[in-house]
Amino acid sequence: MSQNTQGRELSCTQFFYAQDRLVTQVEGQSTRTVLRARGLLLAQLRCDDNALQTVVLTMDAKDSVLMASVSGEAQSFAYPPYGSKQESADLPGLPGFNGETRDAVTGHYFLGLGYRLYNPVLMRFQSTDSLSPFGEGGLNGYAYVSGDPVNFSDPTGHMPTKGVLPAHMKRPHSLIVSPNSQKTRASRKPAMNRSISTASSSSLLSSPSPLSGGSPPLGERYSSPSSVFSNAFSEENQGWKLNKADVRKNLKVLTKVEQQKFDEFQNSIHNKGLPPWEAVLPLGDVDYKLYRKDLGIYQFRLNGGTRVHFEVEGKTVIIRQVGGHA
Repeated sequence: MSQNTQGRELSCTQFFYAQDRLVTQVEGQSTRTVLRARGLLLAQLRCDDNALQTVVLTMDAKDSVLMASVSGEAQSFAYPPYGSKQESADLPGLPGFNGETRDAVTGHYFLGLGYRLYNPVLMRFQSTDSLSPFGEGGLNGYAYVSGDPVNFSDPTGHMPTKGVLPAHMKRPHSLIVSPNSQKTRASRKPAMNRSISTASSSSLLSSPSPLSGGSPPLGERYSSPSSVFSNAFSEENQGWKLNKADVRKNLKVLTKVEQQKFDEFQNSIHNKGLPPWEAVLPLGDVDYKLYRKDLGIYQFRLNGGTRVHFEVEGKTVIIRQVGGHA
């Protein structure tokens, strides 16, 4: 608490983030902590004057909170396409639309670590995007997800992120399931081959082999034990997934530094279930951005002109190309 010149008390709210997600909010004697696992919301802990309240959360595919349960009593929530809703008097301060932090006074959402306020009533941002009008923010610097909130979200406050349902949540085309299509856990495929290219001692190859190449992958020569995919862990991973089935061949073989960066990016998603915008943070300044808005292709740099291009579908990162232009 602090006092102004008239002696009135002013409330100060502090926000604490881990990478790009709110972890704790402190306002006076009230503390709110959000618990996550592998990028997914689990619960909220609220402490008011030493009274602790635990709220268990249920979300949809885009992390919007649909149900909150306290001591066995559940409360449901619903959102219009742009996310406007009334604050719950019994459960204040819960994450809301797309799992974002909602201001109790204005009803606005803090996006991009508080970079911009999104107004769900007006269906637009309160301030213009610093990447508009000539960058990834688009011509309309106030527009939210280019007018398509059903299929996209905007956790950074800069650019839309595709929010299609992941494969395991999509509706079946038929109610009849073939016995051959039912696979047990034991029959699942092993963890994906983490390398992109194969190489000899030379740093360049004229014709690099695809993902499933038979010779020892370049990345294994430089990787640490922590960079090797764990089958047991990844099978239970309910966070973000990695898909490299359709990746193009490299335009060049990755250097040691480039391979290490790419390994770290892959492992953050495949093993830890992190979203791509969190997976690139430990890599430093890699110029992470939306490369082709019309195709929904993102990119970041491994080193100089060596880039990684990928798409986002639901909570799956689909690697399209490593080593050059898309």
